[in-house]
Formats: sequence, structure tokens, C-alpha cells
Amino acid sequence: MSAMVRITLVLLAGLLPALVVMPLQAAPAEIVVDAAQRQALGIRIGVPAAVQEIPLPQLPAQVLPAAGQAEAVTAPYAGVVTWIGAYEGDQVRAGQVLARVRSRESMMLDADLRAAASAAAAAGAQARRDQALLHEGIIAAARAEASAAVASAAQARMAELRAARAQAPAARQAGEYELRAPFAGRVLMREAELGAAMPALGTAFSVGREGARDLEIQVPAGLRALLHPGLAVQLPDGTRGKVLAVGAALDADSQSVKLRARVQAAHLLPGQRIAVDLVLPAAQATWKVPAAAVARDGRGAATVYRSTARGFMPVPVQVIGQTENDLYVQGALRGNSRIALGGALLLSTLEGSK
Repeated sequence: MSAMVRITLVLLAGLLPALVVMPLQAAPAEIVVDAAQRQALGIRIGVPAAVQEIPLPQLPAQVLPAAGQAEAVTAPYAGVVTWIGAYEGDQVRAGQVLARVRSRESMMLDADLRAAASAAAAAGAQARRDQALLHEGIIAAARAEASAAVASAAQARMAELRAARAQAPAARQAGEYELRAPFAGRVLMREAELGAAMPALGTAFSVGREGARDLEIQVPAGLRALLHPGLAVQLPDGTRGKVLAVGAALDADSQSVKLRARVQAAHLLPGQRIAVDLVLPAAQATWKVPAAAVARDGRGAATVYRSTARGFMPVPVQVIGQTENDLYVQGALRGNSRIALGGALLLSTLEGSK
């Protein structure tokens, strides 16, 4: 929440078109400061940095598995977990055994599959014999068709049981089946516990692909008008991603809007909480200056001081954003304008004394 306090809603006013016409004011007077005074005051001169984007720093975010990049590994049959081969955070190969489950249904499946294979073989042999007898004119066509239908049904039953076994590949021990990784990636979550009961269709593991991560970011509600898909998001290490979606409702507890962004950051773990910067496009004539280059009065008006031949000329600016050490301002400056990068408070005192 501290970052949200630092980001004032004046950013909203600075990036949206101005709607209020300010009254004309008298031109500010030049502050005469010679070179010796400037050196004695320790005022450093430099050029403000023009910027095309403004970061909203230190926004709270939670790391999530990238949508469509994670899959649950479920137990097709109820049973007891007899072996676990992977834990949270482990990298796994496609098809790697994650756990083994002893199951009564698995044992019955093996018996059913053997019986179905025998029945299919017998029905197929009978259908072939009847087809030969039909060609010799010994039996009626109806009998051959009936035996062919029985053989087809037996094959279908065997295919059904084989598909069921493929969902629960048999382990080395009778009555056990294996849970395997659906693809190469990392175990995000594990619900299976050694010796514990596993319900039918219960989630045992969750596996996510490496690389992409989604971020759920909280942004102050007052900035909702500035948010849209495509904005850049920056991690503390400089890695950038993009906003995918903007929430349509406010979070009741934090009164913030939730953004969903995607980054390529395999080192982030789902569930991890981090702070990120949301990067907003800056309007024309936006500058980044040190915080010490801006003087503010009691009414919130801000001023920087442009260097002249005789001293400094006050230039009103509007502060539209800030980071820990810098301010983002808009005002009548140019790319070659030289301003006081420090000592603005001293210059404001000299300006007030005239």
C-alpha cells in the first residue's frame, strides 16, 4: 500500500486532456545569482531527461501459472498412494512417473481387460468361420452378420478398457497404476500424500510449463481510465511483459483494479508475491528530474529553475508521477534547457525574498 500512497492521482490529470483553463498569471521574475553564489550554494546545472513513459512503481502483484500453460494430474480411480516421485518445484519430463496408487478398480480393470481380450479373440474367430461358411453356402447370411456384430462389440469393449488403462498405466505391482507428467515442466502443486487415500478424479499434482508466468497486479482505482491491454510491466530485474486484461470490477478490500499481465520469467514461482512497475505512456513534454530539482509551495504548486545568463528563471511545472529519487514533470521546458538539478528549495527562498 505504501507505493499506492506515493502515486498521487495527479498522474491521472497529467495524462488525460486538460479540461480546466487556468487564469493568466504574471510572468515570474528572474532570480539573479552570480557564479560565485551558485558555487557557494552548491547548485548543480544539467539538462532534464525527456521521457516517453512513466513507471508506476512498486505495485503489489501475485505470480500465477500462465493461463493454458498448466494442467492438473488427476487420479482416474480411487486408491491409496504407495509411492511419490516428485514434489513441488521439481522439474519433470513428459511421461515421468509422479506417483503410484494401489486401487481395487485398477486390479479389476486388469481382469476385465484380460477377459475382454479373450472374448474379442473368440468372437473374431467365430466371425471369420461364419464368413467362410457363408461363402460356401452352408449358413444363412443372418448368422454371419450376427457373429460379425458380436465380434465388433467385443472389439469395442476391449478398446474401451484399453483407453481406461491408458489413463491409469499399470505399475509393476499388481493392482497399482501410475500418475505421469503430461508434458515437460515443473510441479506447481502436490496434493498426493504418501499412504493417504486418493479419491477418484481427485487432483494429485499440477504441472506447469517452464517460462511464461501470469501476474495479477493491483492498481489504484483512480487510474482506471489509463489502463488498457498492451501496457508494459517491468519486474525488479528489468524483465518486461505486457498487460493482457484489465479487471471490470474493484477489489472490495483494497479498492484497486486488478490487471493480468504475462512475463517470461521461469524463476518466478506461482503463489509468489512481488512488486512490479506498470509503465504508462507519457504525454509530450514530459521530463524526469531529480526530486531536489523541484520546489513546492504550501498549495502544491511545483517549480523548477531554468539557468540563464544572470541566474535562474522559475518555470512552473506539474508533477505527474514519482519514484524513490526522481519526479516526472510537465512544463515549458525544452530538450536543451539547462536547469538546477538541486537546490530548488534554496532558489525558491531567494525568489520569495524579492
